Amino acid sequence: MKPRVEIAICAFNEEANIASLLEDIRNQTLFETELLKTVTVISDGSTDRTAERARGILDEILTVEKHQERLGKPLRLSDFYQNSKTDILIQLDADIRLANRHVLRSLINALRDREVGAVSGHASPLPPQNLIERIAYFGRRAWIDFINSLDESKRDRFLFDGKIIALKSSVFRSLKIPDEPADDVYLFYSTIAKKFRVRCQSKAGVYYKLPSSFGDYVFQLSRYRQKPYRRHFSSALIDKYESGNAQAMCRAFRRNSKSDISAACLYLFFRLISIFVSKILNSGGRWPSINSAKTLVIQES
Repeated sequence: MKPRVEIAICAFNEEANIASLLEDIRNQTLFETELLKTVTVISDGSTDRTAERARGILDEILTVEKHQERLGKPLRLSDFYQNSKTDILIQLDADIRLANRHVLRSLINALRDREVGAVSGHASPLPPQNLIERIAYFGRRAWIDFINSLDESKRDRFLFDGKIIALKSSVFRSLKIPDEPADDVYLFYSTIAKKFRVRCQSKAGVYYKLPSSFGDYVFQLSRYRQKPYRRHFSSALIDKYESGNAQAMCRAFRRNSKSDISAACLYLFFRLISIFVSKILNSGGRWPSINSAKTLVIQES
């Protein structure tokens, strides 16, 4: 029996990109099958025209939920999990673009393995256009270098990216994500705790834009520093993936610093600022919006 597939897109003030993302979905090979039943855009307290821009595209299978109050991605998705009747749920961030026509099918194919409960795509930043983006690009490059230096058994923990995730119903059906940052890490460990494997599908590529303003980048780094998921899972489980990685991170930073020493120094400066900001930032799942990363311009080759 063919699985039923549903897509959920949680969006906050995404009028600049939501229509382009829905067009990307329309162009997917998965859209040509009968597997994809519903695409739901959840406008989470948006104050712009996110809901209006979404309508008129994919209308035959599109549902737009327009909420006046912003609850945050974790709580909105938790509610969606409880009400969904689908076999496979694909959740997408609204500020991405799909890299090719086979992205969604690649996710579904990876879930055919009975042992796999969750699959993430691979997110790549668009080339930097200003100094802040160049600094962020350096940080991302060093991060990927660090991941590639890890044992294969650890890599999927750090490659698992909330921008694009597919879940089996046996993973998400009774799941309630806490109102906290790092919801994708919570999903990773929840899947492992349910005795499923997690995979990262490199063929399921998406693009995203780096933050281009000082404040946006500080907020992004501050959010990444927070690790509230440690309260919900055993130290033994987390240490299996996260212990002993500090030296590998330092080596990756040094390797990448050689090619762009100025970006490396400025990156350290931003990291120091983010330490102080993260101590006072307590927005739960309603983290500050990274407005400068919401408009993606894809150069056609």
